[in-house]
Amino acid sequence: MTRRFFVSWTAATLAAARPSTSQTSREPLVYRDYSRILPDYLRSLAARAYNLRNREIARLTTPEALRARQRWVTETFWKLAGGKPERTPLNARVTGSFDRQGYRVEKIVYETQPGFHVSANLYIPTTASAPFPGVLFQMGHASNGKAWDSYQRCCQGLVRLGFLVLAFDPMGQGERTYYPGPNPSRSRLPGGADDEHTVPGKQMLLIGDSSVRLQAWDAVRSLDYLASHPMVDPKRLASTGTSGGGTNTMLLAAVDGRLAAAAVACGNTENIACRNFNPPGATDDAEQNFAGSAPLGFDRWDLLYPMATKPLLFVPSAKDFAGTYSPNYIASGLEEFAKLQRVYAALGHADRIAWEDSPLPHNLAYGSRIAIYNWFLRWLKHEKPVNEEPEVAPEKDEVLFAAKGSTVLTFGSETPLTMLRKRHIERTPANLPLLLSLDDV
Repeated sequence: MTRRFFVSWTAATLAAARPSTSQTSREPLVYRDYSRILPDYLRSLAARAYNLRNREIARLTTPEALRARQRWVTETFWKLAGGKPERTPLNARVTGSFDRQGYRVEKIVYETQPGFHVSANLYIPTTASAPFPGVLFQMGHASNGKAWDSYQRCCQGLVRLGFLVLAFDPMGQGERTYYPGPNPSRSRLPGGADDEHTVPGKQMLLIGDSSVRLQAWDAVRSLDYLASHPMVDPKRLASTGTSGGGTNTMLLAAVDGRLAAAAVACGNTENIACRNFNPPGATDDAEQNFAGSAPLGFDRWDLLYPMATKPLLFVPSAKDFAGTYSPNYIASGLEEFAKLQRVYAALGHADRIAWEDSPLPHNLAYGSRIAIYNWFLRWLKHEKPVNEEPEVAPEKDEVLFAAKGSTVLTFGSETPLTMLRKRHIERTPANLPLLLSLDDV
């Protein structure tokens, strides 16, 4: 290259690089921040779902509008969950019992689906006359299920106050552990009860099934057993529980109109598509998430609208915004509570909904149990509140076992995986794009 050519080439290049007057007036080039593409997209989807649902909730000002929403919630729930199962014989059996001062405990096993065994304890008052209000107590995600200390305390407190209580092990907990370690009633999975829910939950999604469906149906059939008991008044049924048990109470409220009252303690009362959505959002165990719900404007708080305007109590922990749930937990809960509260007020029943948060960490603490007792005493027995908990004394785990060897697997019980295989054979594979709610199916 000659010196003359090099100088000419350099000058031409610099001239070409110099912006013209017309170019300087253009908008500056915006570079895409690839680290934000997915989070921003998820935020846009959440905002769209949030606004859609808000418009629908704002219309709930008449009994007719509420009833229409309630029907929609129940129908949409079963569609998202994978379909409503059929009622089949419970084949209930009492495997043992023991007596304590003021109550008796029966150890029970029944089948919520053919061969799918549930272990449970029935707490029956012995110092009062039937019929009793019936309370379905649903467990949080404690590895030992119905034997967890504070759950036993609440069941004993309720029965000593004149309620007949059914407490059952959820799938993957206590005597229904499906991935057992050396102890048959304890999971070998590192996440314990949470993994016992989520591992099969992921498997179910492959064929359009869900852990939501399994857990909700366990609660419905357990309520069937409770309602059919000769000592229970079927018009005075309630459900309560803390953490996952609070959330499962929400699931039951969405699909079963027999509940006359409910109390949700530390449940997942945070909408997925909430204000200030922070990706990935309030994801939790498999039964607490609804694949395909956002485009429909369906969210966790919708589960409670079929309960309106029956007595409904919330007992959250003010500490759950850091740890158990997401930073939006309290803010989203209070926002959605206010919306549901307005529905109750518009229909003339503002006194039937309440929020009594606890300053203590995530648990069914003493004060929370007192709040639950008094809510049910007020609405199911029309009695005065109590200031102290009745005398309670939790039993050792093995005292409550309903199955030999502390596992329902000794009955030859189905597991979520074996049931999934059978259902897969009966059904055609799910349409994956449809399941994921993709536009281009």
